[in-house]
Amino acid sequence: MFYLVLHTVSSFFPGKFSKWFGIVPNLFYLLITNIFLYKILKRFTDNKGIAIAGMLIYALSAGAISCTIYIRMYMMLTMWMMILLYIYMDIYENEKVQRRDLIACSLVTFSGCMTQYYFYIALFFSAGMLCFLLLLRKRWRDMIEFIVANIASMLMVLIVFPLSFIKILGKDGDRGVQAYNAFGEHQNVFGKFKQFYMIINQQLYNNLLSAILLLGLVGIAAVIVYYMIQRKIPESVWKDAFILVPITVTVGYMMIMAFVAPYQTDRYIYIIYPVSILCIVFIFDKIFQTFNVPVRYLTGILLLITLIFSYREIKSDQICYLYPDSLHNMELAEQYSNDDCIYVTDQWYLITADVPELMKYNRVLRISYDGLREVKNRLEPDTKELIVYVDNMLGGSTEDRGNEIVEDIAMNQWEYLYSSDKCWVYRVYK
Repeated sequence: MFYLVLHTVSSFFPGKFSKWFGIVPNLFYLLITNIFLYKILKRFTDNKGIAIAGMLIYALSAGAISCTIYIRMYMMLTMWMMILLYIYMDIYENEKVQRRDLIACSLVTFSGCMTQYYFYIALFFSAGMLCFLLLLRKRWRDMIEFIVANIASMLMVLIVFPLSFIKILGKDGDRGVQAYNAFGEHQNVFGKFKQFYMIINQQLYNNLLSAILLLGLVGIAAVIVYYMIQRKIPESVWKDAFILVPITVTVGYMMIMAFVAPYQTDRYIYIIYPVSILCIVFIFDKIFQTFNVPVRYLTGILLLITLIFSYREIKSDQICYLYPDSLHNMELAEQYSNDDCIYVTDQWYLITADVPELMKYNRVLRISYDGLREVKNRLEPDTKELIVYVDNMLGGSTEDRGNEIVEDIAMNQWEYLYSSDKCWVYRVYK
């Protein structure tokens, strides 16, 4: 679905290419994410100030900014997750499930699954926990209708895009196979979980997540002791039980990612960034409410945290996907704009990462590593210079690759220019 929007936007500007074609839609997804984060926090806390402050912690974080400027489907995926949690909250809090909520649930679930297949993981934990809560409250009919709504969304995905199920079943020969292999090997799972924890800690909590969790646990223990002494159960206990849904999503999703993610990188866990904010703000709000601490204190603390965290995260270069070397690389590409370019990779999708630079060259030929030796037979007789991109995942050193290139395509000398995101770039000449 992300690429459907991206291609639609691009179609209004034929022959042009701009990063804003992807960033502007992402800004819209960020806006919707923040709106629903605010709406959920408002219903949890019954306070606009706390809801706004909690929303700003996410909105101004390095994690949210990185997710927005990264032109992939992860911001859209996060948006669907927040909308779905809001619908789930409606289903749980209403005495009887509404038809409009079931329809909305099916459509949003369908949209999330059509955006990225990792949505299935978050869906499993969120829908599973909601079913459990409905079961505890003996809302049998509501639970069955909810399950039917989810089955309907899966059928829509199967009809519209059956490849999605091929991927999640590990039959696609690419990421699905990697995920299943990683899950089967389950090597160093704790280490991978720790890496994901460190990423969210740096990009969202200014390296203070452990301290925040410790304070939260101490506060929860104090609340439990308080109610044991009072010998009573909070009136809102059933309403507050919904917090188990975002908690289960956050913890469960990170655990599964530790098993299946091919790399320990931020984009695979962007979806749970605002969900984790929900959990933490809820916990501290309940602690403050229990001990009758004025709401303005929590609001003030959250706003102060927002300013400090955002400033320190930005100052410490936690914002990713800025590609500071790209301007220099573009200038070099402009300098050699009259040259032809050879792009050597066995990963055919990789060339899309370097499109802005490649557009500068006269002509571009994408070729596999094994086909590099055939290039010399396709060159024009008067060709004296070429620009060559080589996928650095092929291994070796920059020097070895340079020597290999000039030998394979019958040139005399090479010059290493720079590295793009995943390629080494050379100028080879006679």
